[in-house]
Amino acid sequence: MRALQALTLGLASALSLMLASACGGTSGASDRRAAAAALAEDASFWPDPDVKSLQLYVVLTPDPQAMQSPDAFAGVDAAVNGEGARYAAVRGKARVVPSGYKVDFSVDFADLPHPAVDPAQLAPMIKQLPADARALAEGAKLAVFVRSDARILPHGDHLRLTGLVPLSIADKWDGVIIDLTARRAWTKDQWQAELAGERLSDKQLRMVTRDDADGKKWLLTRGNPKFGLPDLEMRGIPAADLEAARGRFSKLQQRLQAQGPSQAPATPCTGPKGTYDADCRQVR
Repeated sequence: MRALQALTLGLASALSLMLASACGGTSGASDRRAAAAALAEDASFWPDPDVKSLQLYVVLTPDPQAMQSPDAFAGVDAAVNGEGARYAAVRGKARVVPSGYKVDFSVDFADLPHPAVDPAQLAPMIKQLPADARALAEGAKLAVFVRSDARILPHGDHLRLTGLVPLSIADKWDGVIIDLTARRAWTKDQWQAELAGERLSDKQLRMVTRDDADGKKWLLTRGNPKFGLPDLEMRGIPAADLEAARGRFSKLQQRLQAQGPSQAPATPCTGPKGTYDADCRQVR
C-alpha cells in the first residue's frame, strides 16, 4: 500500500490513510474477508469491515501515477466544487444543496497486483462490463480507493456530488469505477450517465443471494448505507420458498426506501462482519 501524504483537498477533510488495514491488513481482517468470500455467491473483497463509510469506490487504472500530484488533487477539487463545465450536467441534477455543503472524502492507493484487490474476487463485479472495459480492469496497475461519509441530501444528490470524485479520476486516467457498497462495476461513460440521469437508477442498490447452512438460502441488500439506511438480510430460506421470500424481501426494501429508517427491523444481522458494511438488520 502506498499513500500520497501532506496534500489536502479544498472542500474535503485532510486526506487520510483510512485503508491501511485493507491493503496491509491484519490477520484478523484477512480471516474475516476470507470467511465472507467463502460464503458469497457473488464473492467480492471487502477492504475493512471495521471502517464504516456511506460510499466506497475504487478506480482501477493502467496508469501507476494516477492522482500522484497536487495538480491532480486540484482537478478533483474543481470537479466536486463545481468549477468548469465538464460535469455541469451532473451538478445541475443536485436539487437541494445547503450553503456550505462539503463532500468529505479520503483517497488511498494500492499498487497492483495486491492481495487486497484479488482478481478472482473482482471478477463477479466486472463480468458485466463491455469487453474493452473488462480488459482494462483486469490489466490495471493501480487501485485508487475513495471513501466518503458525505452528508446525506434529498433524492440521493450526495451520491451525484461525491460520485464526481471517482468519475474525474477515471476520466483523467482511463479507469473503471467499482462501487464497492453496491458491488457493481461501471465504465466512466456509464457512471457519468448514471449521475446525470433524472433519477438515480436501481443499480445503486443490489439484492444478493448467498448459500446459507443446510442447503438453505440467504438474501441481503447492498447499497442501503449510501442513503443512510441499514442493509437488510433474511436467512435460513428453504430453496423451495426462495421466490416468495424474494418478493417479501423486496417489498420490505421498498418500504424502507420510501418511509425511511423507522421501517427497519430492530434485530441486528447475524452474518460474519465482512459480509456487510455499516448497519444491517435482520428480516424475520
